[in-house]
Amino acid sequence: DNTAHGIIILMNYLITSKRLKKKIRNEKKHVMAVLRAIDYAINNIYHKGTGLFYSTTSVHESTIEKGYTLWTNNSYLHALKHLEEYSKHSKYSKDLLRFQEFRETLEKNFKKFFILNDMYIARLDENLVPDTRPDITLLSPFYYGSRSAAIIAKTVEYLRQHLWDKEIGLLQRYMPTSGHNLAVHTHAGTGPWLQYSAILAQYYFHVGNAHEGNRILNLIDSYSSKKGHIPEHISTVDRFKEFIRNEWKTGLDFQKEFDPEILLPNLDFDKIVEELFYMKQTYEKIRKRIQHKRDPQNLIRFAIPLCWSHAEYIRALIARKKSLLREATAQPAQTG
Repeated sequence: DNTAHGIIILMNYLITSKRLKKKIRNEKKHVMAVLRAIDYAINNIYHKGTGLFYSTTSVHESTIEKGYTLWTNNSYLHALKHLEEYSKHSKYSKDLLRFQEFRETLEKNFKKFFILNDMYIARLDENLVPDTRPDITLLSPFYYGSRSAAIIAKTVEYLRQHLWDKEIGLLQRYMPTSGHNLAVHTHAGTGPWLQYSAILAQYYFHVGNAHEGNRILNLIDSYSSKKGHIPEHISTVDRFKEFIRNEWKTGLDFQKEFDPEILLPNLDFDKIVEELFYMKQTYEKIRKRIQHKRDPQNLIRFAIPLCWSHAEYIRALIARKKSLLREATAQPAQTG
């Protein structure tokens, strides 16, 4: 999915520059980079037999993503739509529009495979068997601007029912499981992930449910640090201790993080040792904070501050402001 995100970033820059009538330096260089990226993805990640992009790892960075995922295919669909949008403003429109037919085919396959019983599904395995697990990536059609309001609404209701953390609040990224399941990574203990929860807040503001959107932002505020830093995810002290006992001390966390199925080929073992050292160092810091009882909420914060969490929180604030503006313009003018 990162190749798709790179394309989107470059396209956002180019499209915004054109709309603001700003001069673009090296426009051709940017456009050629995007075209090379799309060509590479089609030749190496796209599966012609299914008409979908294949993922080994993606947003969750584990084998739970292995197959044809909603997130990855949505990412490429969004990137391809950006190419068509930019073609309206660019002298390189002919080069950009050569992917239009491909985009139309991908969009048709996306609707064919990723909607089941009027709801989105997170993944299809290698044999196109649907995976109907509750997963935070079910928000990706909304995140990428889909207009299928009824399908998104039903999907969000499903997410809230299954992924809302009843003890802490906010959304977990997927259902936690016990046992030797290499596909599901708990990362220092199960609990809600704040960037995904902020995306849910964006959805509620978008549909006019400011009460629920504000509730989520208030919860995120309550779990940020004294400096206002927002973590990647949070967990309880008890869940963290259980993780250390059952996953870190047993080596299961190592197996999940470095599963051969998802590692790059010929990866230098020194890279694995370096990452393992950072993991151990992080867990040790959390242990020390617990020993000194620094958190009155009895929680642990993992990966703080995280840029993505802050970015989605900002997007939620923008969504709230847009919601307030829509509400204000919808009110009848007062006369007197």
